[in-house]
Amino acid sequence: MGIADDIRVIPNGAGFQRVDLHVHSFGVSGSECVTDSLMTPAAIVAAAVLEGIAVVGITDHNSIGNVEAALAAAQDTTVLVLPGVELATVQGHLLVYFETFEHLSQFYGKLEFDRGTCRQTIVQCLESADARGGFGIAAHIHTEAGFENRVPGYGDAKRMIVTNPSLLALEVAQPGFSSWFSALDPNEPRKALLADRRKALQSHDDYLWPTVMFSDAHSLAAPRQAASASRITRLKMDRPSFAAIRIAFLDASSRVRTEAEIPGRVPHIVGIKTEGGFLGT
Repeated sequence: MGIADDIRVIPNGAGFQRVDLHVHSFGVSGSECVTDSLMTPAAIVAAAVLEGIAVVGITDHNSIGNVEAALAAAQDTTVLVLPGVELATVQGHLLVYFETFEHLSQFYGKLEFDRGTCRQTIVQCLESADARGGFGIAAHIHTEAGFENRVPGYGDAKRMIVTNPSLLALEVAQPGFSSWFSALDPNEPRKALLADRRKALQSHDDYLWPTVMFSDAHSLAAPRQAASASRITRLKMDRPSFAAIRIAFLDASSRVRTEAEIPGRVPHIVGIKTEGGFLGT
């Protein structure tokens, strides 16, 4: 072994790990729109292992029936399954996550649905999730089903969503939308809402509300395609856990990177080995 090999085997703390927190599954307990019968909870976990994805969020449309099967399939693997759901609320789609299935089930049991739509608002869902230790991500915000389009204008209704502390990130499908609700947003009223969020959270002026990219997989091929096309996100964690994921979103400037923004090759120092003197070993 050379010096580089000696250094690589030494633990060096937190590292960026691949996560895909927007995945749908097949069957009566999954998402009705998923037609790929291969998209079972066990197959999703197996695909994540193959693609080197550390965390998978099972987020079926208004359904949590396949989450427990995914959790069971992930035991004794390298994959952490995050219990979740994608809610089609009256204000747009919302991804919600919890540390345990029990908390997800308690949250889900309080919801009301009417012909495929969750009757609660995004803010009501976030408040209920927060009471059970959960958090939310606004799903595909630039699409017709995203809250940016479903909640017109930039008045109090949208401000209440944007300033909610439990809405930890914004999901986009293409890098071109990553500037929304940021200091680089060309839409001035929308950019102004970021200032409102900073004030509500009592954060510093360079606070970054992270945008993330996930596969939104409806077929077993989708996670692989998303991974190869860099439509996936990396979070910096010591090890995958619900707490580490939350911390990463709260410290986005140093812990959240979409793969689309990462150069293919980055010159960097792997480590330094010294001999002699007070640094010698």
